[in-house]
Amino acid sequence: MASGHSPRLVYVICASITALQTCHAVPMVSFQTGGRVTADSYLDAGTGSLPPLSELTLLTYIMHRRTTSNIPVLSYAVEGAPGELRVEFVPENKMLSVVCCRGRVAATVPAQIALHTWERLALALDLRSKRLLVRYNNASSEVTLDVNTRGLGGSGRLEVEGGGRLVVGQSLNSVEGDFNSLGFLDGSVADYRLYANALSSSQLAGWAACKDVPGAPSPLVSLRDGRLTEVGDVEAGDIAVRQVCGNEVPEFSVFFAEKMDFISSNSWCTRFGGNLVLPRNAFDNELMWNATASGKNQCSDTWTYLSWLGITVDPNTSQWVGLNDKESLSFSNFMPINRLPSGEFQCAATVSHIKYHWTASSCNVLMCALCNLKALQTVRLRGLCRSSLLDRKFYLFANKNYELVYEGTSHVRILKARDAWRMESRRYENISARVVEESTVFPLGIHSWKIRGDKCQEKEPVLLLTICQSHEFTCTDGSCIPKTKRCDLSLDCHDKSDESDCDRVLIPEGYSTSLPPPKINQEPVPFRSSVLIRTIRSIDIANFKISVDLAFVLMWRDTRLLYRNLQEDRRSNKLNDWRSIWVPSLKITDMTQGSVEANPFNTAAFVVKMAEPVPDDDSTIYEDYMYSGAENYVRYQEEMTVNFACSFDLVMYPFDQQKCYLAFEIHDYDLSLGYFVLEANESRFIGDRHLMEYVLDGERTFVYNDHNASHVAVELKFRNQFLYYVGNVFIPSLMLTILCYVTLFFDEDDFNDRIMVSLTSLLVLVTLFSDSGKSIPKTAYFKLIDVWFISLIWEDFFIILSIIYIEEVRQASLSSAKVKSTSSIPTLPQSLKSSKKRHVRINDIVTWLFAATLIIILAVIIPLGVHGLTTEIEIKFKEMV
Repeated sequence: MASGHSPRLVYVICASITALQTCHAVPMVSFQTGGRVTADSYLDAGTGSLPPLSELTLLTYIMHRRTTSNIPVLSYAVEGAPGELRVEFVPENKMLSVVCCRGRVAATVPAQIALHTWERLALALDLRSKRLLVRYNNASSEVTLDVNTRGLGGSGRLEVEGGGRLVVGQSLNSVEGDFNSLGFLDGSVADYRLYANALSSSQLAGWAACKDVPGAPSPLVSLRDGRLTEVGDVEAGDIAVRQVCGNEVPEFSVFFAEKMDFISSNSWCTRFGGNLVLPRNAFDNELMWNATASGKNQCSDTWTYLSWLGITVDPNTSQWVGLNDKESLSFSNFMPINRLPSGEFQCAATVSHIKYHWTASSCNVLMCALCNLKALQTVRLRGLCRSSLLDRKFYLFANKNYELVYEGTSHVRILKARDAWRMESRRYENISARVVEESTVFPLGIHSWKIRGDKCQEKEPVLLLTICQSHEFTCTDGSCIPKTKRCDLSLDCHDKSDESDCDRVLIPEGYSTSLPPPKINQEPVPFRSSVLIRTIRSIDIANFKISVDLAFVLMWRDTRLLYRNLQEDRRSNKLNDWRSIWVPSLKITDMTQGSVEANPFNTAAFVVKMAEPVPDDDSTIYEDYMYSGAENYVRYQEEMTVNFACSFDLVMYPFDQQKCYLAFEIHDYDLSLGYFVLEANESRFIGDRHLMEYVLDGERTFVYNDHNASHVAVELKFRNQFLYYVGNVFIPSLMLTILCYVTLFFDEDDFNDRIMVSLTSLLVLVTLFSDSGKSIPKTAYFKLIDVWFISLIWEDFFIILSIIYIEEVRQASLSSAKVKSTSSIPTLPQSLKSSKKRHVRINDIVTWLFAATLIIILAVIIPLGVHGLTTEIEIKFKEMV
């Protein structure tokens, strides 16, 4: 158990050690030591305490217990000049103010005070060189003074007038006093010195480092010379230099005078950053027993036990060890009976009927606990209105009676009085409060308080008193977790309270879902939009219809809203009820400007974290990170199946490419209210691009304005997968045509074979054309595949006509030859020879003519197929890469 439980105890110990010359003590004076704030608490040097000064130095150690609007460290007034010399802290502005010489000199330096911590202040003012040096703790400041020379007189000499009155701890408004009730020092000063010359910066730095000040003259005023008279609520004493220079709050103990079992007692100590007390020597043991003896009647269910000890049993050795360090006890004072642990007695406690003795105990017994705390504990009060006069920040620190008392930063203290937890004001007599639940063991947590005399309209508010820091969240059981783990979809509090009440949006009073977001900086609201196409369900070429699954995403800022506990991953920021906020009503049209059939199957809204949280508002009990709607986005996502019309152009079918369009706009929302902006890299297709007949060759999203409204359009580009037609239509039909064409190479005399083969080819070709036409969309215009079939049919038709004509020519030649054979002319062989050449010549001409025609037909079709095939190969290659 550490020493230093109260200032009085420290003085005794330090005095004894000083006698042994093992430490050094300095004088100290504490102000505002009574139960109420008073203007009658200061040190007074009286009138005529200072001579005229052109140089001065102030050295002091200072510890602030509470803050006020201004905290005077030195106040000196002369007749007609209440602010002849004033040195004071201004906590709200985080600065130290120095004013002198009837206000002709005024300077400030940065200085942020810390409560309940000893700080060092060294100040040197040289009016001749117009220089101010300040050393506050480890920070140095040097200021060149700006002097108002008006009214200095003929000599022009700048100095602090002599013969006035000097006080410490109050602000003088006149030589007679007229103290300001809001400007006073509520704390302590130690080794206070005022010199009549300006010390050097090295001397100031040495003193601020708690070293001697070599070469310094005797102080003009100090706590040792008796010139400062104690007035009113002040206490004087000595304090060890090592304590004021240690920059640390010494360990202290707090007595929890409520019955708890061992685990609960240890838990309370742990929550306050300490542990159950374990005396290390007889002196500490006596202090502990004396501190808890006053609660003898309320701390135990039996006459034996008094308070828990920070002791446990080592499972390996079955011996007593320290609860935290697991080390063997260096000191113990067990009674002969029950000095050893056993199966039932695994804990230890002090006994009430024999002074300073211990005993083994069951861990389930209810008794009090004395906690040893290693640091100054901060407690925050949340839920007060902004105009409340009550403190919002409290400290738990050492007091003479080891009581659990929370001291506010300004004037309020929370303590247990008349069996109820109450708030009392040191400054305002008419302000008080008490917990409504009379049986409350400790005031920590959420409780209803009945408040009297405060400015808040709510007289029985629900307040949260927590030991958690500003970056932490308080679980219902009082434990603390980082705020970043609040509402992160993971249970971190043992009582699961961190995942309760996790609505991401706060709806302000008067909010209407029928009103769109207000303009931002008097400009229309930009809607960041994107389209995610999940899949192409179907393409109905015959009915010129297409069905698409897509997600339309909009992001916007609504300055009316506040969001809570946003996570980096937007999926964790889903709004439980997105209908509670304004969301756009979408109107969707196709390329025919007709309405489409849209079937939403999933709609959700999220909040996208884009900025840091706004400053904490302690007028609410919710310890949440709050985010402004002006900087963070609502992300609205509507997933739907859209069936819409597409005007397919099938002239080049089956080597065709199609473009289909969808357009989105917000119902009754014109450009004066908002407009669409495309989100970079957010519009994309994630499904399979290869459909039954077509492949999605590309997609594009763009924004355009029409009829004073902003639109988002989606263009889908399709390309026909024609390889089926090549293999099942074009090649077989071409083969039939070639087969028909080959008949021209048959013997000209073999008419029957020639005509049968060509006619069969024509009939099969017509049948193939008829069958393929059943699966091909019917249009009022010719498609490329129609032209192909018609061309080949005409090719076959003219080949058959040519064969018939050639046969007619051949037959005519034969008839002519027979007639001539009955005459006497001996030239028959020559005539027959001439007639053969004629039908053969016609056959040759027809063969070359139809070959050229077929080549022309192929020259038109093949490039289209080669281009499509090349594109297909490129797409496949990119997919592989």
